[in-house]
Amino acid sequence: MMFGFWFFDQGVSLGSITARLAASAMMVIWFLPMHEIVHIWVANSLLGNKFRLKSVNLQDFFDPIGSICMLLFGYGWAKPSHASSLVGSRREKVLVAIAGPIFNFVSAILSGIVYNSFLSLSMIIPPFVKWLLQFWIYLLRFNVTVSVINFLPVPPFDGFQILEAFVPKKFLSKFYKNYNIISLVLVFLVVFGFFDFPLRVLENALQSSVMLVSGLPFLFFGKILL
Repeated sequence: MMFGFWFFDQGVSLGSITARLAASAMMVIWFLPMHEIVHIWVANSLLGNKFRLKSVNLQDFFDPIGSICMLLFGYGWAKPSHASSLVGSRREKVLVAIAGPIFNFVSAILSGIVYNSFLSLSMIIPPFVKWLLQFWIYLLRFNVTVSVINFLPVPPFDGFQILEAFVPKKFLSKFYKNYNIISLVLVFLVVFGFFDFPLRVLENALQSSVMLVSGLPFLFFGKILL
């Protein structure tokens, strides 16, 4: 199952445990709240800055359960910003919804660039750099996972907001009448691994793409130096 306890994995060491916990904490403190804040920023820009951001404090988006899941399972969430409700058209709702996953995808690329930077120093100060390499690769993976999971068409994920934009209103009204039952069924399918295979395939493909893209500058400069 996708949401297994990571500390049961084989080959876990003290260094990898501390690196993963540090990366998980960084996700909770910065990346998960920023995911929601980016939603608000995009909604605000689409409204021509007519809507004043009442709060952009990271602490306002802290979610205890989402934070615990981040530490235990490698995936978590912050308090939803409900930014899609601020805009009216379907196009705007889609733009607001995809802003969060795109933020995490870009963050994964930046993490990959930092990872490759430290990789070039691994021969100089290997003990400390090895831990940093683990830290940044975990940040890369976590951001990719958050980006991928959020495209699931399950509330409260961003994918559900995207789905809403394309479903005819007459079907949406029927959906909301059975919202609780449908949501429970969808969550059940997620928890018990129904989406595991396609998500794993997409996640692995994106991780490989991120590693490739983030390593291109170093490959380019390496060829110049040679």
